[in-house]
Amino acid sequence: MPRVLRLAAPALLALALTFVLAVPILLSSVGGDVFVFDDRPSLAANLVGNLVGFAGGLALLLPVSAARREGRTALIRQLTVCMATAAVATLGYGLTGGSVQFGLQFGTVTDGWVAELFGGAVFGVLIALYFGVAGLTRHAVPLGLPWAGSPSGRLAAQAGSGLLALAGLVVVKPWLLGQDLGTWPMVAGALCFTAALCLWAAARRQGTRTGVSHASEGRIVRRFMTGLLHGWAVCLLVGVAAGGTVGAVACAFSAVETSRAPDLDGKRLGKWSHHETPDGVRTAESSTEIAVILVYPHAGARPTAYPHGSRPPSCGQLCESFDTPVTFRAAQGDLRVLVDGDVDGKTVADAVNMLPELPGQSRTWLAQGAARHPLDRFLLPGAMGGVLIALIGGPASGLYRALSTPSDLIRAANPHVTLRTDRMASLSRSGVVAVMTGGVCVVLAWAFASRGGLDHVAAQMWVPMGTAALALTAWGQLAVARVWLALTGRMPWRIMTFLDEAHRRGVLRQSGAHYEFRHLHMQQRLASAAEVSQQDPRTTVPMA
Repeated sequence: MPRVLRLAAPALLALALTFVLAVPILLSSVGGDVFVFDDRPSLAANLVGNLVGFAGGLALLLPVSAARREGRTALIRQLTVCMATAAVATLGYGLTGGSVQFGLQFGTVTDGWVAELFGGAVFGVLIALYFGVAGLTRHAVPLGLPWAGSPSGRLAAQAGSGLLALAGLVVVKPWLLGQDLGTWPMVAGALCFTAALCLWAAARRQGTRTGVSHASEGRIVRRFMTGLLHGWAVCLLVGVAAGGTVGAVACAFSAVETSRAPDLDGKRLGKWSHHETPDGVRTAESSTEIAVILVYPHAGARPTAYPHGSRPPSCGQLCESFDTPVTFRAAQGDLRVLVDGDVDGKTVADAVNMLPELPGQSRTWLAQGAARHPLDRFLLPGAMGGVLIALIGGPASGLYRALSTPSDLIRAANPHVTLRTDRMASLSRSGVVAVMTGGVCVVLAWAFASRGGLDHVAAQMWVPMGTAALALTAWGQLAVARVWLALTGRMPWRIMTFLDEAHRRGVLRQSGAHYEFRHLHMQQRLASAAEVSQQDPRTTVPMA
């Protein structure tokens, strides 16, 4: 398989699995609230960015195998890669018109396809970072069920699946009674039911012998706590460093851009008039009405303003649209929009999504105050982003470490049983991690009261944290190899049936979970043929 395809194949498989599981949400009435993109180019750019970022992150942040873990070297590499990615993405985002001049803010959904490209790449690297911290590797070994050999472990897994199903039922109960159900309860319920089904199916299996003694409930809890603390520590360090890099680059970019801003005080630019008070408060007021959409995180909270034609997330009952004169007000770098043009007016909203309505010179003039407050507007928000990365990555790392038990490949019954067990263990593990990640993101979104910010991040985080890991399992990697070998004519599509037939005819022999060529002479011939073909693909070695 070509090297480029080897790097991109796990990311392609992860995107395919994510898309398959996201189809019901996309087709439902809540799909537009969950996956918020301005247009199709933005969606395509986000997918391309995800693919490139995830593939690059896997190549740079994950060890090749469990036997080649790098210890402190891995941490240095994670810091270097994430900080470099943050710097490049922030600089590229700013150079292409992104709104970094007013500081770092969650919730921008109107920056176009270029911003989605950079955002998707950062998101892909972040997912790869989580997997690297959780101990996943590029070359996976088949997983065993953590409760193999432990009857009480199976009962605990079955009880866990029941709790997940009960949680999903509680969440969707209003919908079953004919009541209106919001976006996030619908997504949470679907995740709970999917995870419960996977865990229940896995709990019904006794499981093959694992490579370690069966994990008791206490050992699983200890592994979870160890992974949780390790994940928190590493993700916090890397996240704060990367977030600080984003803040520093954005602050420097804002300072350079605003240093060339013209003095617009008392001047008019198109339909916008500009004024500055003696205490440094700057305003840009429109002379005509502008269509505005206001989205309230909850009753009584400060809304976020969106321009007409955009797709605000979670625009339900707490959403209103009207035409009104608009005033942008910047005080010490803090930008707000006044929908009635009066400082003492009724509605003051977050204005970051309304910036496309302003001329470029007006934005630069208003942003001059932000560059004078680097700590409040840039560095602290960047560090807070690192804290959020740690809060999400810690539980995910703990669960992956607790539920990852290698299978005993030497004493396995046969390759089929090992492959089925790996598939069930991988699906159940991914389902539980997806639910855990969703729960953490819901808590964070509620705590920060940001429908347009963290909710949007959570929508992209829930499903991929589970599905993307399937591309790093033995089952997922076999699927990639099967497709490639079949498309290139080297193996049939039904590869396991083909290997079974070769075993029955005496060409192969079974050794635990492996198939081997029965004759040593044939192994040597094929190995020498592979070495020669790598040096010169046109050269063949006769089998006589």
